[in-house]
Formats: sequence, structure tokens, C-alpha cells
Amino acid sequence: MQGNATAELQHLLSSPPPQGFQGNPNNPAAIAHAQLQALRDAGDPSFLFLRVTLELSNLAIHQQQQQQQPSLQPQQEELLFHCVTGVRHVLLTKWKTFSPIFTGTLRNYCLALGSQTAFSKTIRMACYNASATFWKRDWRSSSSEEASSRQQQQQQRPEEAALLEQIHASHVQVLQLRTKVELFQYLQSALCQQAQPGVAMLEASTFLSTLIGEFAGKSSSNYSMALEFHKRVHMDFGSDWLDQCLQMCMQALSQIVNYCTSIYSSNSSNSSNNNNHNGKKLDKVQTELATSVVQLTIDIIGWDFMDAWDSSIMGMSVLARTVIRPPDSWREYLMHPEFIKAVFHLHHLVVHHDEKLGHSLRQLLLLLASVHGPMFKSIDERKAFANFLMEGVLGLLSDATSAAAQESSSLLDTFTMISRLIVNYKMSILIQLPQMNQLFSSMAMIGKHLLQENLKECESVHGDVECMEHREWREEALTLLLEGIVLVCGDPWLLYSGDEEQRKAASAALAATLGPLYAEFINCRTRMARLEEQYLTAHETELDELKEEIFAVDLEEEMASLSNVGRLDLGAALACLSTSFHNIVPQLQALWNGNPAASGGVSPEAAGLLEESRLVIMYIGHLLTDNNEGESPQVPDFVVNACERDPSVTNSIVQAVSTLNQFAQFQVSKIAANPADLRLSPLLAKSFLWFLNRWAPAYILPLGYSEATNKSPILEAWASSEKIQEAVFFCLTLSLHYHCYWPHEGQVQESATALLLSLARRCTKMRLAMVSSPSFQQLCHFHCVTSGIRHSAPPAEVEATVKAKAGGANLSLEMLRGYQRLPYDIKSKIVTGLIVACSEKDDAQSNA
Repeated sequence: MQGNATAELQHLLSSPPPQGFQGNPNNPAAIAHAQLQALRDAGDPSFLFLRVTLELSNLAIHQQQQQQQPSLQPQQEELLFHCVTGVRHVLLTKWKTFSPIFTGTLRNYCLALGSQTAFSKTIRMACYNASATFWKRDWRSSSSEEASSRQQQQQQRPEEAALLEQIHASHVQVLQLRTKVELFQYLQSALCQQAQPGVAMLEASTFLSTLIGEFAGKSSSNYSMALEFHKRVHMDFGSDWLDQCLQMCMQALSQIVNYCTSIYSSNSSNSSNNNNHNGKKLDKVQTELATSVVQLTIDIIGWDFMDAWDSSIMGMSVLARTVIRPPDSWREYLMHPEFIKAVFHLHHLVVHHDEKLGHSLRQLLLLLASVHGPMFKSIDERKAFANFLMEGVLGLLSDATSAAAQESSSLLDTFTMISRLIVNYKMSILIQLPQMNQLFSSMAMIGKHLLQENLKECESVHGDVECMEHREWREEALTLLLEGIVLVCGDPWLLYSGDEEQRKAASAALAATLGPLYAEFINCRTRMARLEEQYLTAHETELDELKEEIFAVDLEEEMASLSNVGRLDLGAALACLSTSFHNIVPQLQALWNGNPAASGGVSPEAAGLLEESRLVIMYIGHLLTDNNEGESPQVPDFVVNACERDPSVTNSIVQAVSTLNQFAQFQVSKIAANPADLRLSPLLAKSFLWFLNRWAPAYILPLGYSEATNKSPILEAWASSEKIQEAVFFCLTLSLHYHCYWPHEGQVQESATALLLSLARRCTKMRLAMVSSPSFQQLCHFHCVTSGIRHSAPPAEVEATVKAKAGGANLSLEMLRGYQRLPYDIKSKIVTGLIVACSEKDDAQSNA
């Protein structure tokens, strides 16, 4: 059975493409799409979209009444969807050309179509969206003089009258909702005056959620209206009707929570196993209803009370962008501890039965954890609210822990909720909650479990991380976990605010609960990196450059975040890293002292060892230094304070730096003996230079500290003339040897020149120390002697030129030859560093 309008539209869609068509003329789908777009752009003068909608909707409802399944064929469903969206587009773009009675009736007709079970959910949502857009388009004029003026000026056309007769004669019962008050009376009745949750509540909650989404600016519908229109209706709806929406929604949600709790609680009482999966459950409609009401609550509570179209909010702080600020009038609905407990309890009951509903409940709880602003009258109220949330989150962690060995969105949502609590309430409030230590202990325990499971799986696949089934979700969970921990560890309250004794007690508590997680991260990450590198080398696998770059950025971010955890107990973190490095050193020495000819290049075991060494160096660098690019280098405040509290930490830092420097020196000696030895690893050399480039400008001759911090012994460790000269000499000597023996290792050269320039820019005393260093003078001689010599010059010419320019100076010809082969751009950067270092005009040696 097919109506005239449907046949007409299908004929149009199969006709030759319209003028200007640029798609494939042999593709029927592309032609049909172009014809639909052309009909929309033309304004559908014959009301074809609406006529087809009437025919197909009547057909679907009739066939449902005759118990024919399916009501519509897939092609008819698709055609109906395009017609409903076409009606929406034409009405919105040509709104003033239609009479108010016509647009009002269509608005109600689309609302009625959305409640028809003869359609798929896709069609019903399209109908609800069309009705919601029509309500929004007429929102500001429905009760104003503009409406009456439009009523008088725009008379109903004969075509409209005929279509209205068809709508009234259709199988759909259309409500007569003419004003906003009538609309909300209908929604109030459907949401709050039902004896038991059912289909009417589902329909009303779904439509109201769609309506709120339109006013919140979450729709892509084309209104052909100025931005000011959207701002005004957003403001009007939020100020005049949102409170009523919340009131209706909270009544419905309370009913849903009680109903669902009664069903699942009966399962628990009839079974000794609380996780019984065979008890009574919600049916499909009930599950959809519960999810819809929860989502409606999320949409309302998450309303943007600021200007949703104001681009300036993009520059706001993390707090401003993550918290919500409901008005004071919402206190009576949101600040009910028993209600919050009921939502947490319902989640506990449904999480093992319905993951979608469980996820929606967690999103609702996430919003409740984000509530901020005038709703709280005092700090005590905020503290009490945070405490209720903390108790519930501990329950969520307990539920998630049982599923931590397998993929669990519950765990990810819970970690996100914890981060939101930390951002919202800060350490100044969280430290006063009795269960704070329990929360962080649970987080540390889950973090250890995830890391250990990742390592076990990596070992089981022998380093082939692509075969790790659960690696991705565990990594996502660890990222979210670390994000929350970093928010705690990086809270300025731990360093600068409040009572000093209270801060110290909080730091000690955090160190006891979260500190051990740092060692677990180090051990598991380095071990996994070693296994992965062994596998890649053994199978000669070449990684995609883009993936490698992304992985390197992610690793760098994780190391920077993890350093905040290690600084909670700096001494223990350094002990962990020192132990790891001391275990690696003998293996590297044995590797580099071995016969290179017998090794046949870099073995998988050697590659894994080198990668593990590189990571340990980077972990030490991130723990002791911050990224000061573009800023004056400073010793991190956490390090300064830790050394002030415990002078032994200073000795540990000095020892760790000395060990790294000695080993870098050992590597350079091996490079000088055999630069072509592949086992010496330019990547490891780059890591040494990266560490020095962050450490040296900050720790050597530290500047910019107040008298209050001068008592920290770390600030004196490299402040004496002897220590300054010794450290500068080491840095310059290391760079010089890399320049001369590995001239074509681009990354090494870039790092070495960056170190030279960062030292030269530090301060006057640093520059004077550089200029007086024998290594700096040797570098100047090398540059002057080799300047002007072509890369292509034969060895004899190079040797003759060097001897002529050296003027009897005792310079190593082998090192000069290496320096001469440096790329020109590297030499230009070295010259820049030399010039900056010699920029002290009053120093005779600088001007020599």
C-alpha cells in the first residue's frame, strides 16, 4: 500500500540529478540526497514532506493495529525520517510564511508522533526533536503582541487548511497545547501524577529532555535566526521554567529510584548472593524509562547558567569549566543526603544487571559532585555534602574493584568522579573528611592492581603489547587515576596555605598512602618497556612514526604527573630510582666492555636494557626538575621544602646526580674509543643531555629565592665557586665530546647545543664560570680552527688548514675532524651559545 505523495517523492528521488550536481551520476543514493536537499532549499512549496509523513505514519499505525510486523519496511522508515527532518527544516527556515494555527498544530502533531510505538526509536526522536524546535522557535512570541499581530497578518492558506484536516482525520490523537503553561501542565501530569512509572512518564521525560537540549544549545537544527535569539530563549527558559522542570524531574526520579530499589532489593532478600543475576529485573520499557528520567535529571542539573554561546568561558580556570553553579532555589531539591544515598544504593543494585542504567546513574552522581556556588550557605554545608559523596564514592570503588580485572566503565567513571570531587572541594576541605585516607588507600590499591595485571599480561605475550587484550582500558584507568592523584599532590594548599603543622600532617598521610604507588609505577613501567623493546628488536619491527611520537608525548605527560606523587616522599622515591639505576649500571658496563665484533650489533637483550636505562634517567629528571622552558629555571618548591625538612634528602639528590654524571662520563669514554659501536645508544646520550639541560640551570647557582627558603641545603649544594666550576666543566666537556665523536647524530647535537645556550642564558656568574672553563676555551678553539673548512674537503686539506690555524696549540686532530663534520645549522647554534656566554663586556676573559 503506497499513497500518492509517497509515490511522488520516490519518483522525484529517482529523477535525474538537479542542476549543479557534483556527485556520481551513477550513484542512486547520492542523487536521492541531492534531490532531498534541493527540495528543502526550495521550501517544499507543495508540502510534499508533510504529506508523505501523514501517509507513512497512518500506514504504520494501521498496520500495527492489524498486528502486522514490521509496521514499515526499512526503505519506508528511512523515507519517513527524511520527511520529518524535512518538515522541521522547511518550517524553521520559512517560519513567518506559515500561519500560527498551522505551526501550532504541526508542533502538537510531531509531539504525538513521538509517542507512537509503531515507529522505531530513531523516528520517534526525530519527531520529538521537530516538536521541540517548533516550541523554541515560537517561545518568545507565543504570549506577546507579536503573536497576535502575526495572527492577524498571516491568514491560513487553503493548502494549510487541507493539511490540517488530514492531521485531525489521521490515526494520531493530537493534543491541543497552545501555550507554555498548557505544555508544562501536560508534562507535569505525565511525569508526576502516575500511580506507577510507565509509558506516559517515559514519553514525557524523553520529550522534556529533547526540549531542554534545544534550549541549552546542544542541537544542530538550522533556525535561520541570529545568535541573539538563541541567547534570549536560553535565558528565558533558564529563568522562568527550569525550576519547574527540576521540580517535576526530581519527583519522577524519586519515584523511579524507589521503584527500582524495591525490585532489586527483593532479589537480594530472596537470595544469599547479592549479585544474583537470575532474580526479577526491570523489563525493557522500565529500563528505558529509568534511564530516560536519570538522563533528564542530568540535562537539568547540567544546565549552563552562564552564557552557553559566550566564547570567553573557554579561557576560564579548570574549576570554572568543570563545576556547576545552580541557583539557591535548588537547595531543597539537591541537598538531601538521604536522596544521594538512595541513588548510590540503587547504583549498587543495578550495576551488575544493567550497565547502561548504571552508567547514567554515575553521570548523575558526577554532576552532584560538581555542584558549587551559592547553593551552599557555609563551609560546613559544603563539608557535609562532600562527606556524603565521599561515602558513596568509596562504595563505587568497592563495586568497581570486583571488576578491576576486566574492562569496566564503572571504574573509569568512578575515577572521573574522584577527580571532580578534588577539583571542587580542594584539599582544604577533603583533609577534614574522616574517610579521606581510606579513599586514597583504595585508589593506590587499585592502581597497583592495574599495573601488576598489565605487567603480567605483557610478560605472558613476551613484550608484544599489541596482543595485550586489556591494556588499553587499563591504561585509560591509570591515566584517570593519576589525574586525580596529581590534583591532590599539586594542590597549592599543601605548600602555601593554612596551618603549617596541618599541611605537614596531610603531606605525611598522603605520602604513606600514595607514595608506594610511585615505586609500583616505576618498576612496572620500566619492566614493560624493556620487554617491549626486546620484542621489537627481536622481530625487527618498525613502529609507525606518528604512533611513536604520540606514545612519547603520553609517556612524558605521565612522567611529569607521576613526579608529583614521588615528591610526596622524595627520599623514598629517590631510593627507588637509585636502586633501579644501580641494578642497571653493572649490566651496562658489562655490555659496553664486551667485544663489539662478537655482539653483531644490538641484541634484543641489549636494546631492552638500554630502553630501561633511558626511562630511569627520565624518571629521575622529572622527579628532581620541572619544565622551565620560557621561564627562569627554579628548583621545584617540593624539593626545596623536602630538603629543608630532611637534610638527608639533599645528600640523596647529590648522590643521584653524581651517579648519573659518572655514568654519562663512562659512556663518553667508550664513544671516544669506538664511536661506531651501536650499543652505546645515541638515544641514551640524548637522555643524559636532556637531564642536564633541566637540572643544571636550576640547581647550579640557584637564584630568585627568598630569605625564607635560603635555609634549604639543596640551594647550597651547587652554589660555591668550586661546585659551580666543577658542574659547568662537566657539562661543557660532555657536550664537546658528543660534538666531536658523534657529529651526525642529530638529536644528540640538538640537545648538546640546547644545554650550552641554557647555561649561557642563566646569569652573569654562570657565564663567567663558562668562559673560565678549559672545555669552553677548547670549544672556542675548535670552532675558530674549523671555520671555513668545507665538509667535502679531503683529509689532507683539513689537516693542513687545522695546523695552520692552530698556531701551535695542542689540539686533538681526531676531535677536530669530528667537529669539522658538524652540520652547519648545529655550528650556527654553537656560535650563538658562545656569543651569549661571552657577552659580559666588563670581563677581560670574555673579551679576549
